[in-house]
Amino acid sequence: MVLTGTTLLQVAVNLACAGLYAWVGAVVLKRGVSQDARLANNLFATWWFALAVVFLLIPAYIVPLRALDYRSVPFATVFIIVLLILIVAAMWGLAYYLVYLFTGNRKWFWPLTILYGALEAIIVGLIVYLHPNGFDADGNLTYARNQLTGAPAIVIGLLYSGPIVLAALGYASLYFRSKEPTARYRVALVSGGFLLQFGWSALGTILQLNRRYPNSVALSLVGSAFAIVAAVCVLMAFRPPAFVRRKLDAMSEA
Repeated sequence: MVLTGTTLLQVAVNLACAGLYAWVGAVVLKRGVSQDARLANNLFATWWFALAVVFLLIPAYIVPLRALDYRSVPFATVFIIVLLILIVAAMWGLAYYLVYLFTGNRKWFWPLTILYGALEAIIVGLIVYLHPNGFDADGNLTYARNQLTGAPAIVIGLLYSGPIVLAALGYASLYFRSKEPTARYRVALVSGGFLLQFGWSALGTILQLNRRYPNSVALSLVGSAFAIVAAVCVLMAFRPPAFVRRKLDAMSEA
């Protein structure tokens, strides 16, 4: 079976996202931060590197599936669990970073660690409970038990994106407290990028778009586009283009 143009596009977008996220992670790690902020900065880098691996792994699943019709329930189940572990680890790192920026307090490390650890256990336990047992015509896993729908599915989905949206909103509020142009510029880009990305994720969860359109390439590409926007916003926040630096310097001197 030959890969279609749509599949090749999805592979290319995922590989581009993987490279971009790894680059941003490297930029974040090289930042000079205080000892107190080092943990938050390292966990922010965890967000970028973990999702870079996620984007890199996705083609390793869809290419054998669509080109060779490779369908192995154990492989698919382990693959999904690994992706979930990486995604939850990434979101844990991002949530702590944003909360730290808003509060300036490291006490949130353990509450967020417990929250996302519990979420991981719930999700993995749910997969085991549903018991994957085969594939449908489109190559999606099927389960022996009915999948969660309605309010329970929405609640679990919002546990992923909800804390990030709240933390990003809190961080965004610092824009109105600061008078320093560079600080306001950074707050606007970082919070704005993540609000766009996770606002879309929360909306998709509430409307259950992935369930309504399980194989929608358009939804996949829109999600990737928001992921790219968030990464570009952070890059521009930490490494402003020359014309932006000049303008910020002029505003600071005014």
